[in-house]
Amino acid sequence: RSVSDKIFMSNSFVSAWPALTAPMLAWSAIRRLPWDDTGTLMAAAADVHALRAVGLSCGYMLYDTCYCAYYRQMRSPLIIGHHLLPVVFWPYCALNGRAVPIVLFF
Repeated sequence: RSVSDKIFMSNSFVSAWPALTAPMLAWSAIRRLPWDDTGTLMAAAADVHALRAVGLSCGYMLYDTCYCAYYRQMRSPLIIGHHLLPVVFWPYCALNGRAVPIVLFF
């Protein structure tokens, strides 16, 4: 296997953990949101599962940003932006009860 293949495979292996765990936490949190009250849905507070899902996702995105910055084969401005914007906005939204359903969906 080439060096590029090894770099991609090692990152893919590490990516499996948050890809499998964060959606389960997010789904658990999504089920507890007040879907019948659309007036308060977008201002609903995040529960423990939502905070863990956001923390797990942001932690992975920070790791992947560093990984992509280090390995030129993985580096792309689109990927870096795709990771940095959620790391900035998702914790703010989750901790302040802003658009939690949207954050959990993504």
